[in-house]
Amino acid sequence: MLPLPLKLPRILLVDDEIHLTNLWRLILEITGRYTVHEENRGERAVQTARNFRPDLIFLDRDLAGTDGGEVATELRADPDLGSIPIIFVTGSLTTHEAALHGVLGGSPTLAKPFGAEVLTRLTDIMLRRRRRDPRTK
Repeated sequence: MLPLPLKLPRILLVDDEIHLTNLWRLILEITGRYTVHEENRGERAVQTARNFRPDLIFLDRDLAGTDGGEVATELRADPDLGSIPIIFVTGSLTTHEAALHGVLGGSPTLAKPFGAEVLTRLTDIMLRRRRRDPRTK
């Protein structure tokens, strides 16, 4: 009998810079530990999350034409999406500022650019927290 395939955690990357979401997707997928989807239009982020059902969302704070904070507010207000952890990414903070403050709207924040190790480590940490959160059962 063949073992059942494991359901890989689903990661949604939302950023209007296509080259960045492509890079982040490749970094995460090469580990073999995640299923990753990209969305490059902020106005479609919530619907994409409804369709994809991610376990974690990386969300650009400064999306072209759409404020990432507004997207996060809409995600959190949705009964089916509200418990999904969000990590904000931004080019508006330096790495030093993000390390000092580290949180926007109650979510961890990464300053662009960041490396592959930071991306995969934070992904793993946030997914472990989600598995322990009773609201996600």
